[in-house]
Amino acid sequence: MIQNAVINKIINKSYLHKKFYFTLKEIQLLTINTCFILSISGGQDSLTLLKLIYDFADIYNWKIILVHFNHNIRCDSKQNANLIKRLANKFNLKYYLYNYDDIFTEEKARLWRYRNLINLAINKKCSYILTAHTLNDKIETLFLNLFRGSSLQGISTISSINYINGVIKIIRPIINFTREDTYWFCRCFCLPIWLDLTNYKLDLKRNRIRNEILPYISYYFNPSIYYKLSHIIDLISKENEYLQWLMYSIYKKIYNLDNNGLNIDLFDKYHISIKRRIIQYLFKEQFDIYLNFEENSKILYYLNKKTYTDFRIQDKQIFLFFAYEWVFIRSGVYDTTKNIINNLINENHICIFINSYRSIITKKTIQIFNNLSVDYKIVNLFKNDILSEAIKIYSNSSTIPQIYVNGKFIGGYDIIFKLYSNGKLKSILK
Repeated sequence: MIQNAVINKIINKSYLHKKFYFTLKEIQLLTINTCFILSISGGQDSLTLLKLIYDFADIYNWKIILVHFNHNIRCDSKQNANLIKRLANKFNLKYYLYNYDDIFTEEKARLWRYRNLINLAINKKCSYILTAHTLNDKIETLFLNLFRGSSLQGISTISSINYINGVIKIIRPIINFTREDTYWFCRCFCLPIWLDLTNYKLDLKRNRIRNEILPYISYYFNPSIYYKLSHIIDLISKENEYLQWLMYSIYKKIYNLDNNGLNIDLFDKYHISIKRRIIQYLFKEQFDIYLNFEENSKILYYLNKKTYTDFRIQDKQIFLFFAYEWVFIRSGVYDTTKNIINNLINENHICIFINSYRSIITKKTIQIFNNLSVDYKIVNLFKNDILSEAIKIYSNSSTIPQIYVNGKFIGGYDIIFKLYSNGKLKSILK
């Protein structure tokens, strides 16, 4: 039994210790022998979280694993990582460093961080990942999503808890702290804040929101803007949760798992907001596709037509088959056509894909190869919409005709004509 006197001693260190304690109590995280993976950057927010979780660790016998992500986009990135390593050694904590080696974008880096955190949690059999998002992050994300034209779900922004695979939880225990809180805390306990100068680069949208838009609104309109908007976000989140629950209960009634079909007659009876959510959920579950608003609208339009349709969504070819009251939404046909294309271009030294023998460009292309007295295979895509779309995906080019030599895509008519004119085509065809 943990003594109240020991807990009170920790709680009374600061008002943020007390706030942190009751936050963990509310989400039932004050358990013994728990393992936490803590993502830490070295900024004031993550140092505040580290100090708070460490102060309670001995009482509850918590195991803390520190993780730092080096994006390699700053000249001081290595020094930053070394600081985190020294902090881990000082607190006698296990430490993992991940180095980013891809082309940097905010979204790609965010997905990379979470993917590594989740994999580490699985490997270490740790159920909790802690991140140091604050109230400021929550409001900044709201504005970012608003400016992107996000749905109600997007406006809900960062939640305090996310569930991954029903086992791992991503917890944001200081989501109701402001940056003023964490700055004061670091000053109070002499924590070595690492200043990230990229946070002041105004070409990044989040930084402009943080450093210009929100201070302006706070000064001229409402000094309590963070708390007011947080309250609105919480209300929206609850309503969004209810709509998601309602959508899922309807989805189970109208989607047949035996034939993987959607009952279009029942689907049509529901409100457009439920329909959009059903489509969003179906494509995420079935094809791992996150639809934007335009893509969702496009699918609803085709469903309303109730006739066979095939179209592309992101990198997948989607097919709608209608039979009585059912619509069957399928993908994966591209995999079949890809095999057909592979066989054609690998079995024939020269393979030419055309859309019609009547096309002037097609006639000019064929004449070039006839002039060179070479054998070639012609594949006519006329009235073959599936193969016609597949070849464009395969080559990442919308041009037709397409010419392949020894299994390699050379180009369309313009490139072939240029190579023929300068005498290089003949050597390529050998």
